[in-house]
Amino acid sequence: MKMIFLVFLLVPLIGSMTVEAQEFSALQNKVLETVKREKPGWKLSRKDLTEREAVYQWDWESESGKQSVEIRLFYGASKKATEEKLKHAVEYISVGPNRKMTGLGDEAYVWDGKHSGYGIIKFRKSNVYVEITAPPLALAEQLARQVAEMISK
Repeated sequence: MKMIFLVFLLVPLIGSMTVEAQEFSALQNKVLETVKREKPGWKLSRKDLTEREAVYQWDWESESGKQSVEIRLFYGASKKATEEKLKHAVEYISVGPNRKMTGLGDEAYVWDGKHSGYGIIKFRKSNVYVEITAPPLALAEQLARQVAEMISK
């Protein structure tokens, strides 16, 4: 009897974990496919995957030398976990964000590296945290908006 009760408790939990993994995997595939289609000259140089986080980096040559873009995706177990992830990411950097960004997910921040030419966008939407670093800031914003559209509410 105890075994049956335990099975009834575990099946919904395991089922929801499977759905989360499928949703996160689908988001990762959408990001990869979009970059491959829209930026064919970019070479995927880094791909670090864990159960809840994916980090991708693409490199390419431009007139000013080697450039790179990094996209970090984190799939939180809840919206609260994602809120905490963004809060920590904002507080961790010694120089705070230049501004809060509206119209992008549930909460978003922008760092404009005017001297480096790079921009950073960190945002959360639903239970997904996204961090994009790209030169210039306009590219980071474009990629952030595309990724945000891929995330379901």
